[in-house]
Amino acid sequence: MKTVYLLFSTILFFSACNSAKTDTKKSILKNETYTIIKLIENNVSSTNMSITFNEETSKISGNTGCNSYFGDYTYKDNTISFSGVGATKKYCPKISKIEKLLLNTLKETTQVYKNATDEILFKNSDDKVVIIAKLQ
Repeated sequence: MKTVYLLFSTILFFSACNSAKTDTKKSILKNETYTIIKLIENNVSSTNMSITFNEETSKISGNTGCNSYFGDYTYKDNTISFSGVGATKKYCPKISKIEKLLLNTLKETTQVYKNATDEILFKNSDDKVVIIAKLQ
């Protein structure tokens, strides 16, 4: 009986430890769309810029305010990198500068965090917040 109890306790202990490890590694990047409200020092909340994450395929998609964009991302423990970022090529002279800034900023992003108000903060390698997005 003691052996059965000891075996049961050991299994229970390891399964509890395993589930705790799984919970701490959950992504803050849900399969949802976020509105980009700040890009570097620019308030872009009126441009309809967005970013959508697909956790299953590790792909992003979104809108630059004019064009659609897409790419791949790698995420682990608040470290993020974007690759293969491309966009459609509609001509939008009023927003082309800010659109290019967004695409270049994504390529330079290295970290991502969620703040107390559930905004997603993207930082570059200098630990500077370069993008702020909120859940749509």
